[in-house]
Amino acid sequence: MVKLRGYLVDGFDIYGLRFNVRDLVNYCFCPAKFYLTRFLGLSDKLGIDSIIGRATHFGYYLVSENYFRFNCRNELYRFVLNFLFDRFRDCLSKFEIERISRYVVDFRFNFPPIGEVKFEVEVYSNRFNVSGCIDLIEGDVLVEVKCRDRLYECDLIQLCWYALLFEDTFRIDVNYGFIDLIGAMRRVKVNIDDELRFKAINTLTEAINFTLNFNYSKIKFTGKCDVCSLRSECHVMINL
Repeated sequence: MVKLRGYLVDGFDIYGLRFNVRDLVNYCFCPAKFYLTRFLGLSDKLGIDSIIGRATHFGYYLVSENYFRFNCRNELYRFVLNFLFDRFRDCLSKFEIERISRYVVDFRFNFPPIGEVKFEVEVYSNRFNVSGCIDLIEGDVLVEVKCRDRLYECDLIQLCWYALLFEDTFRIDVNYGFIDLIGAMRRVKVNIDDELRFKAINTLTEAINFTLNFNYSKIKFTGKCDVCSLRSECHVMINL
């Protein structure tokens, strides 16, 4: 039985600090990235991977919203393809747009919506002073969309934080959610149990302590530099 519900956890005295779930994901990914984004105001660079990610998210929203409007897969594919081509033709090749369109349509037909779909639902909790934006909600089930083919612990922390905020905002219990790995054509069910909730809340505690007692010389690097878009800035500013 889950005890750490979002509406039952004691409030946090965090000295007026406010965090976004993205801040906590960055801290979980690497405290150095948290420092660069939170303290120095840097943001992920918009490279080709980021553009493909945006196109994939947008296409997945289109498919989810219009899934029941079309009688066959090819009709839905053409609909999504035309939308994506109009929006991304200046920065992505036709081949890439066709690939993304086919991927998101195939994924949705493999994993149809399990309830009414809501998009980019904003949640905020005064209890935690944390806000976030949930990718999708199908019925009362939270869904986080990832364009890659693998899962990281910070993805679990992110989904868990959305669950905590959703519970505190709407007073609806969340026992599980999904992470859709578009690149792997997998929908991963995540049980949002007390162990995961404790890890998520502990991430906030660590981020607060890091902020209040900041010393960049004591940053613990997580060895994820190769997949970080801010690695060049990090090497210069933190002398890694």
